[in-house]
Amino acid sequence: MSGLLKFMGYFEKTLVVCVTSVMAIALFLQVTSRYVFNFSITWAEEISLFGMIWLAYFGSAMAVTQRKHIRITLIPDMFSLKVQKALDIINNFVFMAIMCLLIYGTYNMTVLAYETGQVAAATRLPRWIVICGLPVAFSFNLIRLIQDTHRCFGEYAALSRTAA
Repeated sequence: MSGLLKFMGYFEKTLVVCVTSVMAIALFLQVTSRYVFNFSITWAEEISLFGMIWLAYFGSAMAVTQRKHIRITLIPDMFSLKVQKALDIINNFVFMAIMCLLIYGTYNMTVLAYETGQVAAATRLPRWIVICGLPVAFSFNLIRLIQDTHRCFGEYAALSRTAA
């Protein structure tokens, strides 16, 4: 079980490093081929675009893990620490509901791309392979939100014990 937890702990970071590396290589080849050899690699731009999409969504899961995702802190900062933790928990539940809707929608989009046999223009990759990263990324966001909510409940309980 600890192997699975270790894998889960580093999955997003490993994927982001790999995707960034592939993008850097593809873009280097594209620039080199265009300006040195005077021809363009047709698939490099498409690979980079797919990579940027995956980086954005898997990066958001990393941000949730580190509590660095976009959030408005002006209003919660006006309250006590205990109320702030309660608001964090409520915020996480709203965020989880949104992730569930996104998982559902992107899963359906992936199935539709698979059933219709869509392919990417330059690489000829089946479109569902690229799109399937979205429900997976949103699932990781959901998992990270559940983990963060568990951590928030623990912090809330610790604050309640010290206040009593």
